[in-house]
Amino acid sequence: MLKFIKGNSKIILRLLLSQIGMTIFGLMISMTMAAIETAKNDGKPVGPGNHVWLLWASVFAVLFYLFICYAALFDEGQRDKIRVEAGRMPYKPAKGFFIALCAAAPNFIFALLVVITGFLGSESGPFAFAWAGGASGILKLVALLFQGMYWGIMLQLSRADVVAAIQPYWYILITLPLLATGFLGYFAGLKDASLKNAIKKAFTPEQSTGSAKDKSKKQ
Repeated sequence: MLKFIKGNSKIILRLLLSQIGMTIFGLMISMTMAAIETAKNDGKPVGPGNHVWLLWASVFAVLFYLFICYAALFDEGQRDKIRVEAGRMPYKPAKGFFIALCAAAPNFIFALLVVITGFLGSESGPFAFAWAGGASGILKLVALLFQGMYWGIMLQLSRADVVAAIQPYWYILITLPLLATGFLGYFAGLKDASLKNAIKKAFTPEQSTGSAKDKSKKQ
């Protein structure tokens, strides 16, 4: 695994930096939308399940982030396509998934810690440790700093009003889109199946065998 990380450190670091950049962007537009919602509600709290503007701002930020990751791994797949065809490296279609998994390692670590402390600190659970409940709230805020673009989605879909009230399992769910995007982006690049080529193929009429032969005879 260490050999894989070392060999793909550039693309993994690129995905990590993209996440940090999009986290800042996501938090900025989410806070702006949250302020607009509060202003439209005459300065009163909007309430759980009513963060519609915040939700759409978050969806936009997430899609933008996933597009950046998809493009990066598509380029990586196209570079590896040349190496595979030349016999310089084996065919590994799942490589993009493992690259995304390595880039998402901090997210998984925070998600695991949030789940564990949330379970230990739950008032309805068998332990209800006060320290665990406090640690869970702090970890949720720290995890949000790494995945701020998901803030609005988590608040709206979990029907929570504040970050501390978001259920712990959401921090695991929001790590999954990157893994799917990593696999699809790299695999599409490896197969040279870009959206541009797909659109061009869809609008380009296919030549029949007969017409192709006639064309070759004329030449």
